[in-house]
Parts: sequence; structure tokens; C-alpha cells
Amino acid sequence: MLNRASANFNNFTARGIATNGYGANLQSTVAIYIDELPISSNGNSTILDPSLYDVQRIEFLRGPQGTLFGSGSLAGALRIITNSPDPNAFDASFLADLGMTGSDLLRQRYNGMVNIPLVRDHLGLRIVGFVRDEEGYIDNVGTGVDNANAFESWGGRANPCCGSRQIASRFSCATQKK
Repeated sequence: MLNRASANFNNFTARGIATNGYGANLQSTVAIYIDELPISSNGNSTILDPSLYDVQRIEFLRGPQGTLFGSGSLAGALRIITNSPDPNAFDASFLADLGMTGSDLLRQRYNGMVNIPLVRDHLGLRIVGFVRDEEGYIDNVGTGVDNANAFESWGGRANPCCGSRQIASRFSCATQKK
């Protein structure tokens, strides 16, 4: 289950095992990984908002998984496995999600992917990017902030892959700005 207290705070719980309290800097009970990159390492929130575009599969390994994924995996480990680059074929895709809240508040979400073969059978590059712009509709009367739940975010990841089909090396880089 994803618990989202705010746009900058994601907390995953599983199997009824959770830490108590937001902002208490308690360690999460679910380890979150994108490929081999841990994204659940700062207290009990995730560093990146996992964009689930161009994903091969999602695995959940029941906990405790401390030996493989560290002490923050008491309830289990969630692995988001992205698609690997294909060094033999060009591919691209795009997804636009537009919506309205109420009569005048626009939600925009854009996702795109491009797979580029650089050296046939040996080197490929897969780039995935996203942009989100969601207008807020909640006015916080206590702080005087209008549209307090407005959300803007963009980011992406690049996965180069080199080697033959028998032996391959894969690297990953991800970034996000909220």
C-alpha cells in the first residue's frame, strides 16, 4: 500500500507491518528498488517517486529480506524491473494523460520512451522521461496557501546496455525534480 502524506513523501507498507508516524525519521519496513537502485533510503520515505512507465515487471518478495535488501525490508522488498535496452531495434512510445478536476483545474502527465541501438548486437540506450503538472484544488486556511496540493515534477532515467546476449553489463541513472 502506498501512503502519500504529501507530494514529497511516499511511504510503502506491506502485510500489515509499518512504522508509526510521519516525520519521525523511522526506517521503512519495505525496501523499494528500481532495478538494483535503492530508492527507500532516507528515513521512511522514498527518494524518487517511482514512475511506472516502461516497466517490465514488479516483484514483491515477502519479508524479512534483510540479507539481500538490508534492515529496511522487514515486511518485504518491492522491486520495479524496467525494460532493458535492445541493441538491435529502434523503439519509441509516448503516453499523455490529461484530466480535469472540477470545471477548471487541469491535470497533465506525459511519459515518453526511446530505445536507440548504438552498435548492433553490442550497445543500446533506453531513455525514459516524464513530466507532471497538476493544479491544486485545496486551500489551506491555516497557512493561507491557495492550491496547497498543486504538484509539478519531472524526471527520467537512462539505461545503457553493452555486451552480447550471453554477457551483458547494464548501468542505470535516474533523476527527478519536484
